[in-house]
Formats: sequence, structure tokens, C-alpha cells
Amino acid sequence: MKKKSQKEKVLEHLKKNNQITSMEAFELYKITRVGAVIDTLRKEGYDIETRRPKTGNYGIYVLLGTKHNPDKEGKEPDLTVEQNEFGFSVKVKKFGWPD
Repeated sequence: MKKKSQKEKVLEHLKKNNQITSMEAFELYKITRVGAVIDTLRKEGYDIETRRPKTGNYGIYVLLGTKHNPDKEGKEPDLTVEQNEFGFSVKVKKFGWPD
């Protein structure tokens, strides 16, 4: 069985959860430079927004759509903010990505 690349792991996570933080990337996949993976995905056409919470010094990468499958039509996704053991977590309503 082929081992998944960092890009494949992050993209799969984004399609399932619509968001990822650097802490999640490290804890779940041992990826230390998730920003570089996000940059690669952006260059491939994925619309990923970086959001910075008012509290904390980290980014939340939110998948909004792709050039070939835009799910964003000039509107913001529905967000809820919850506090977890690491600070805050943003939950985005799923867009129904194809498997």
C-alpha cells in the first residue's frame, strides 16, 4: 500500500472537515510545515483562506472551493467557534465534497 503524501493527507482532511490548523496537522499527521502544503494546494487551484483568531497566534486554513468545483458563490460558509483544550476551533459546515 502506497504511503500518502503530506499534500494528500491535508487535502483529504480539508475535504472532510473544511478546516485545519498547524496544531492539528502536527498532532494528526506529524506535518510541521502545513503552511507550505497549503501554499502548494493554492497553486493547484484550491481556494483556501487563512483566518487568524483574535486570541492566539496561529492560522486556521479554511477550504472554500476549487477552480473546477467552486462551492463558494460570494457568500461565507457558516462557522461556529468552540473552545477546546488548545484554544479555539472553527467548525465549518460541510460543503459536500465528492469522495
